[in-house]
Amino acid sequence: NKSEFIIYNNIIYYLLTKNKQVIRNILVLKVYSIVNGVNLAYVILITLKRITN
Repeated sequence: NKSEFIIYNNIIYYLLTKNKQVIRNILVLKVYSIVNGVNLAYVILITLKRITN
């Protein structure tokens, strides 16, 4: 029964580690998309300023 407990713990540990990696990747993608959106807004703003001047 102890071996079953160790296997069960290893599976839970593996799944938690996988979940952390997935969550970290999602957060990185969200931050990247926010930065990309800010950069695009800045480029549009500068372009409009140059057109109107």
